[in-house]
Amino acid sequence: MLAGAGGSSISVTHRSSPPHPPASSAKNRRQEPESGEWWEVVMNMGMPSLYIIGLIAGTAGCICNGVITHYWANLDRPMCFLYAQTASNQLFYQFGSLVAVCNWVTYGSATGIIIAFFTGLFFIFSVRGQKELNISMTLVDVGCFLAFLFLLAATCTLMEGMRTTCISIGLNAANNKGSSCYDKLDIRVAQYNLPIQTSTMVRAAMFSLIFSTVVFFVILCFHFSDTYRRYRMASFERNIRKGPYY
Repeated sequence: MLAGAGGSSISVTHRSSPPHPPASSAKNRRQEPESGEWWEVVMNMGMPSLYIIGLIAGTAGCICNGVITHYWANLDRPMCFLYAQTASNQLFYQFGSLVAVCNWVTYGSATGIIIAFFTGLFFIFSVRGQKELNISMTLVDVGCFLAFLFLLAATCTLMEGMRTTCISIGLNAANNKGSSCYDKLDIRVAQYNLPIQTSTMVRAAMFSLIFSTVVFFVILCFHFSDTYRRYRMASFERNIRKGPYY
């Protein structure tokens, strides 16, 4: 209260300034977006490359297995080179298993590759560069997970089938002792004069499918991590908007 001219009084009111957020909250608000900058670089630059590598490897494995399966399916007695049994287990012995087993490896991996291809396109053109969490990111996660499951199932079938075949070939005393399991597959069909070696195609298919499965597992981990990061960012922004600061 101040006294003015003519005995009048002038009141002065001090307005209180609005509460300021603590320094720690402001610092976290600045650091949270910055912490994701390196992740955005990885997602924008590295993910398309991983998709391309995984698709190329998976396609190569699918083609190799499909080609050699086609030749074995057109033998005098169509068979698959996976899950072969020993001669002592059956009255009428036929090497190999049903052709459907090898076909599953081919078409199962092809299904995974097709799903991964469209998932990668959707990610590149619809999701990459977005910062908010939406239904598009969930669709990418589901698509990548399904692609990984198909590739994993086909790869495990091929590996376990070859393991069983190699054990059976090793137990059969009629096979050559000095040859490897894959070389003995070539001996089995040597009379048919196939234009390609079974051992080479099986090795190429197995290596390519294993490599492709590992690549898409890495991609799946990145997608799940990115979804979790976006969820944390969304929760952080909601807390910022709620206020007041304590």
